[in-house]
Amino acid sequence: MSIVKMQKLAVIGLDQQKESIMTKLMDFGAVELTDQKKKLADEKWNTIVTADDSMLVAEYDGKLSQAAQALSILEKYDKSKAPLFQTRRSVSGSFIKDIKAEREETEKAILEVLNMGEELKEIADRNNKLEQDRILLIPWEKYGAPLGEQDTRKTKAVTGVVPSSTDTTELNRLMELKAGGAVMKVIGSDKDFKYVAVAALKSRWEKVAAILKECGYNEISLKDFQGTVAENLARIEKEKEKLAEEKDGIIAELVRRSSLIKTIENYYDMVTIEADKERIKSKLLKTKTTFYMEGWLPARYVKQAESLLEEEGCFYRFAEPEEGDEVPVLLDNKNFFVPFEAITEMYSLPDYKGFDPTSIYAFFYALFFGMMLSDAGYGIIMTIACFVAFKKFNLEGTMKKMAKLFFYCGISTTFWGAMFGGWFGDIVQVFSRTFMGKEIIIEPIWFNPLDDPMLLLIFSLGLGIVHLFVGMGIKAYMQIKEGNWFDALCDEGFWYFTIVGL
Repeated sequence: MSIVKMQKLAVIGLDQQKESIMTKLMDFGAVELTDQKKKLADEKWNTIVTADDSMLVAEYDGKLSQAAQALSILEKYDKSKAPLFQTRRSVSGSFIKDIKAEREETEKAILEVLNMGEELKEIADRNNKLEQDRILLIPWEKYGAPLGEQDTRKTKAVTGVVPSSTDTTELNRLMELKAGGAVMKVIGSDKDFKYVAVAALKSRWEKVAAILKECGYNEISLKDFQGTVAENLARIEKEKEKLAEEKDGIIAELVRRSSLIKTIENYYDMVTIEADKERIKSKLLKTKTTFYMEGWLPARYVKQAESLLEEEGCFYRFAEPEEGDEVPVLLDNKNFFVPFEAITEMYSLPDYKGFDPTSIYAFFYALFFGMMLSDAGYGIIMTIACFVAFKKFNLEGTMKKMAKLFFYCGISTTFWGAMFGGWFGDIVQVFSRTFMGKEIIIEPIWFNPLDDPMLLLIFSLGLGIVHLFVGMGIKAYMQIKEGNWFDALCDEGFWYFTIVGL
């Protein structure tokens, strides 16, 4: 039940040793560096040092983006069974060396996968265009004239649609009467339109166009096609079949290459580490031959850090946090309370000089969770499921904490379910009465809240008062710790007297 004591670390070293020091500090896994660029606003610092900005971050980010895209493509065609929970793999130092040795091959494979992904996109675009052309031509399937430029020296020919309700016989008669030398032929129809071909003398086209406009005619250009409609439909079908074969071939190759997923994931992690190193450099200051950095680490690691820095021949200094420092917060709880840190982190970590409430609210969280659910059947299922999850699967981080948290909550639910007589609701009674002819009732160890709601209300009120008093006690403790005895007495002390008096 504590917040880890931190020490401020300042280091000056030779620039040629920077890579080695940064690598060892990252491997150390207990140092958080702070950005030093604000020191450049100070004239004394500004005349001595400059920011250590790395130009490699953008390059590494580009490689990470390519690797992520390649993984996204390969995962679509990965036939292997995915695990229920995704967990990190443990790797050795020699394995990391192998990853670095295969770096060029992996980058080449990533580019090849990306190229295949682009080819699939191009095939999809071409296939969509062919499908659009097919849909456009289907209504004109019975049109036997060659498409493309159909005009002659003296005639103009167009294709288009008129509303399905149009009387084309009457329209033909009207065009012959008013324009002469014009003819319309219906090629096909559906519930909305009639697909028509119109031919007329160029000298009389203005009159024909006016008549067509009045009847709702809209032109559909087929000039981009060559040959007949039947020939174009056959060509489209062949091209689509060819594209399907190309697509199947690329997909088969991607399925085969899905075995590279783990290799690319390893490459991604390696590049991420390198990119992080470069980003960290932007927090440092430098001269022509030296660098300067500051950071924080837990006090218990000071001796190990000293040995590391002594080995590198750096000048370093450890110091206690000062007023105004933004000190990182690291919680340190006993094994039972660690899972409940996930709830603390979900909201907000306490202030460095504050109080870690995890171990106190852990008791109330599990207690109230169990009381609210209060069904021993569901509690047993929850407990067993969580126990199997963190035993069978290599869970880590927040996922592991949540599994253990609900394991404890399952135990609490089982306890209160037994106390209140809750076993899968009323399924035991209903099942025994329906299928066994005799009702089986599991008696509660303490009492049934449905039979005695007032006792449950009094008990809940009592627990609520205890919970409230504990919270007030924590606040009073914080005020006393800061030396505000009188505030603690007037705020929390008088509330204690008032509530107890009531």
